[in-house]
Amino acid sequence: MYLYLYLCQAQALLAKDRDWHMPVFWRVEWANVLTNYARHGGMPQADALALMKKSESLGFITDHAVDQAAALELSLKLKVTAYDAQFLALAKHLGVPCVTSDKALGKAAMGLACKAETLIS
Repeated sequence: MYLYLYLCQAQALLAKDRDWHMPVFWRVEWANVLTNYARHGGMPQADALALMKKSESLGFITDHAVDQAAALELSLKLKVTAYDAQFLALAKHLGVPCVTSDKALGKAAMGLACKAETLIS
């Protein structure tokens, strides 16, 4: 259910802005999300595989290497995961907000993160 809502948010954001930037590892993180949904009954395996294949060809995402020291510093300072800190460090480097649907991340990273819902409305 949540995945569907997040996908709807992503589509709404994409309609407003087709210039997305993400850490290089975003595909691994996305594969992990799909794996968890498929393993725990949130979606059929065939759907997870289809979504992964479709995401491989998304042409609107620019991958970036992230300064790992900067990400670690943010992770420790803000008490967020190293994974989340990758996105925050990249956003900080690019001088843009990190768009997220993760309420805890948005709260922990005030000033660096922006709720997806805010940009959609």
